[in-house]
Parts: sequence; structure tokens; C-alpha cells
Amino acid sequence: MEYRIKELFNPLVRWLEKILAVAILVSVIVAAVNGGMHLAGMDWTDKDTFYELIYRVLLLVIGLELVRMLITHSLAAVLELLAFVIARKMLKPDLTSIDIILSVMAFVALLAGRKYLMSRTCYLSLESDEFPLDESDTFSRNVTRDRAETQEKTMEDARPATTSTGENDNDET
Repeated sequence: MEYRIKELFNPLVRWLEKILAVAILVSVIVAAVNGGMHLAGMDWTDKDTFYELIYRVLLLVIGLELVRMLITHSLAAVLELLAFVIARKMLKPDLTSIDIILSVMAFVALLAGRKYLMSRTCYLSLESDEFPLDESDTFSRNVTRDRAETQEKTMEDARPATTSTGENDNDET
């Protein structure tokens, strides 16, 4: 009974996540257009205009990272989303020194967690067949090579044992 509930519930949740991702993506596009029109009418000699530009761009990036996190379900996407949120927080011009110290500590904790607590496979999507790796990336090539070596090893283990002459041990001639 519990298995049937999971069997029905998991695909439903996946589809709801994809619908939410599309809604967020549409919202990001609308926000980009509206933000562009708003920024075009601002005084570009004022430094606050630059802060507004950076603030809006980071908000759009956070929206895109949220979409990626909902679709890929990778831990790396979550960490990158949190890094952008912290970066956006740190770019506010009215931060107190406590805010800066806490933000830096949070960012360092994210980097340390990524470096020391995660394995290399955590950066891959759970749905890697739907989202193939980028072959121009060194990390992706190494992971792909490691996967191929693992598959080769598995296939070698499944082959019948051979003698030093290359004949199967089971053959009786």
C-alpha cells in the first residue's frame, strides 16, 4: 500500500515542481523586461542606479537558479542558489558590519561544505539522462570517463573466467 502511494505521489510532485519552474521562469522573463524598462528611465550618473542594476540582475539569477534547482534536484544547484542569495544580500549599500561578517561566514561555510563535505557525484543531476553532461567541461569529462570505466569493470566481472591460454575454464576438450 505504501509503495503504491509513493508510486503515485512521486510523479505528481515532479510534475508540480516542473509547473512551478515554468511559472518562475515566466516571472523571471517578465521581471527582466520590466526591470529593463525601469532601468532605462533612471539617471545613470547616479551610483544608486548601478546598485539597482546589480540588485535586479542578481534577483533574476536567483530566479533562474531556483528553476534549475527545481528541475535538476542536485545539491550543487542548492548551494549555488544559496551563494547567489548571500551575494545579493552583501551588495546592499546599507549593510551593518555584523551583516557583512555573518554573510562572509555563511559564504565561507558554503564553500567549505562544497569542498570538504560533498562528493564529486553530488554535482550531478539525479536525472542525468534528461540533462546530459557538457563534454567541454573537465569535470564532466572526468565523471563520464569514470562512469565508462565502472561500466567496463562491471562487464569484465560478468564475463566467464578464462585460463592463461585464453580458453574458458568450463570447456572440456
